[in-house]
Amino acid sequence: MQVGSERLPRYRVTEVRGAFVRLAVERRTAGLSLYRSFSVRYATVDGTAVAGSDFTAKSGELGWNAGETSRQYIDIPILLDSLAEGKETFTVMLYEPAGGDALVNPSVATVTIRD
Repeated sequence: MQVGSERLPRYRVTEVRGAFVRLAVERRTAGLSLYRSFSVRYATVDGTAVAGSDFTAKSGELGWNAGETSRQYIDIPILLDSLAEGKETFTVMLYEPAGGDALVNPSVATVTIRD
């Protein structure tokens, strides 16, 4: 996922004990907005994979100081169950940017869990 870019990757993870998916979020900006602090909120959204059964729901806020462009990460634990479910998906959304940068529209990444 990137703030201010058109590249929105898809993530894949295998459902095994201790598995998690790590989403990288980068601030990509040009001009004067780099000299302001920036934040963006994120949240998981159920799809065919359901929070509490297939993954742990996460929400929060990522923030960058003025001039900072380093990657930040969202780690989402994958839950192991005994059901043979095939592929399931959920999404992670970025929303409510603050500080002058804009989000790519849509600002969504899809995560596929493979059994």
